[in-house]
Amino acid sequence: MGNITSKGRKPPRSVDAYTPFWESDVKEMIGESCFFVDQEDGNGKRAKLMFTPTEVNRVYQPYTGTTLAEGTDYEVDYTDGYLTLPAGTSLIDLDKEELRVIKDAENGDQYARITATLGSQTDIYQTVLTVGKTYRIRGKGSGDSNIAPVVSEPGFKNIWSDQDSNAGWQYFDKTFTAQSTSLHFSMTSPAAGRNVRFDDLILEDVTNPGTNLLVDGDMEAVGFTAWSSTGSPTLAKETDDYNLDRLPSTNFARITSTLAGDSYIYEDVLTLGVEHRVIGYARSGDGTTVPRVSLPGEVTLWSGTSSTNPQKFDVTFTPSVVTELNFGIQSAAGAGEIVEFDLLYCEISTNKGVNILTDGFCDDSDFADWSNTNSPTLAKIAIPASGATNHFANIYSSDEVVLQNYVEVDYTHDGSQWASRGGPTLADGSSGLPNFFSKLYNQQTIKIAYMGDSITTGASASGKIGIAPQGKNWTEHFEDKLTNQYNATILSQNFALGGAGADHGATEAANVIAYAPDVVFIAYGVNDASALRSKSVYKGYQETNVSLLRAGLPNVEIIFVSPIVANPEWAYWGASISRYTDYLAALQEIKAANQAFVSLVDQTSIWIEMFNLDSTGGYIGKNYISVCSNNVNHPADWGHKVLCQCILSSLRIK
Repeated sequence: MGNITSKGRKPPRSVDAYTPFWESDVKEMIGESCFFVDQEDGNGKRAKLMFTPTEVNRVYQPYTGTTLAEGTDYEVDYTDGYLTLPAGTSLIDLDKEELRVIKDAENGDQYARITATLGSQTDIYQTVLTVGKTYRIRGKGSGDSNIAPVVSEPGFKNIWSDQDSNAGWQYFDKTFTAQSTSLHFSMTSPAAGRNVRFDDLILEDVTNPGTNLLVDGDMEAVGFTAWSSTGSPTLAKETDDYNLDRLPSTNFARITSTLAGDSYIYEDVLTLGVEHRVIGYARSGDGTTVPRVSLPGEVTLWSGTSSTNPQKFDVTFTPSVVTELNFGIQSAAGAGEIVEFDLLYCEISTNKGVNILTDGFCDDSDFADWSNTNSPTLAKIAIPASGATNHFANIYSSDEVVLQNYVEVDYTHDGSQWASRGGPTLADGSSGLPNFFSKLYNQQTIKIAYMGDSITTGASASGKIGIAPQGKNWTEHFEDKLTNQYNATILSQNFALGGAGADHGATEAANVIAYAPDVVFIAYGVNDASALRSKSVYKGYQETNVSLLRAGLPNVEIIFVSPIVANPEWAYWGASISRYTDYLAALQEIKAANQAFVSLVDQTSIWIEMFNLDSTGGYIGKNYISVCSNNVNHPADWGHKVLCQCILSSLRIK
């Protein structure tokens, strides 16, 4: 057993802090882990670490939901690479509505197929929106390899447009404010005979979410002019010591009773008969008194404990009698009892959970509830029975939901574990880049171009999405390393495209050539695997990419990055581990034929080992959701660090 503390948060380590991992040093990067706990129901207390820790140094809560209390020590039982917390604590606390494991056929037995008969706008739609209201649309769509699905308000905006017509079912979860009355499900570039598919469509009216009804909920105003009070308490704004990572606040509210009975602060902000949600933090100020949130005379919404540690509350309720929302002490015994509140937030969540779309799951026998544009051919298609791995198992939500519930564990482990388990070593990929290294060592300006898919665009890095802790993607980490360690001047342009396969290189080559880079990273493969492309087809596309680039830029140097492996539980992962190792072999063959100007970084072997994948795609190592925030193929912050470290190690950049 060992002790850890969750107090405070260590700043994110930069990639400079890691030892490049060729040979046995691979352990240095993978030995620190960010993970998401228990994707099934959000109540698990275990997380698979990369190695069995010899000691746990700290457990951090860089994002949101956890019941670990700041400043509290916890005993940790770590065996067989698992971190197990005591009963009564957990590392995440997700809203169960946001955490749903979805399989292709879970919400019914059919999907809707829309086939164009003309080369102009083609869609199905329902007229269910109110201009100015805010809505959330969720579901999944798929293209036919020629066109991709679109959700839109025609003439106003695209709400969601899949960038890849080949990727199979793609989940979407978007919030928008209506500018028209009709929501349309359509396609890009319609032409006769082309089709898209939709299923599991859920439209919710979420008018006013994100609007805090409480004035001075963060307690930063001077005094309590926005608040009323009950029981004549003494009110004070005190310097904040809640030390909450993502919710900075300078002050908190202290409520001290002066009389026996109820002592509250409140605001009259509620609407009767409408669902609300109230969130905030509270604690006892004296170690005895219990903080409460209530509707006076109607119901106690939440009661805390007498702990002086911050306690988070998150309650959904519908007031039926009173419009006041109270924060304070219920039935104080006398003067001097104290409770404290901070970061109070209350929103209206009107109609949350009610699907406005009729036949949104597409299980009716016809399209009687849908209108259409330009008379497409409409069909309800039965979803075929799927095998154990022929489905998409994922969090039915945007990446933010997963990212915001990661925690970070900093631990040490036996340095021999990587070698003893037969972990792969990274081949030296520094040859083939003489001009790159010459400019790097002579501190000259280096122009870099990136070609690839969504991973190379930075998809799912928290900084890309714009949420804490604003983690960088692998290209940014790489450039930071060159700048900070070698004082190099780096110019770059990213030509990657979400959903792209290796054939995208030929369409983008002219733009890359016009940019005139010194070195080009080429990182395709995950979407090629989804399209079940053979080794020979993939190799042909990549050889074309090399030929086109060298024809336009005779001195350009090329760094291939082999693909990571998508989650085998995804129906479109590629059907076999051998597809990814075949792609790696194809790149090795291209490198061997072009030693003078081609380098190769082997990501594939590292990622196979990280998940401990076997030949059938089964894994007993880290869970995909521990590394990829969409649980499929988009690395989160830690995954992007691993990607960068593989590149640094292969290129022998220390």
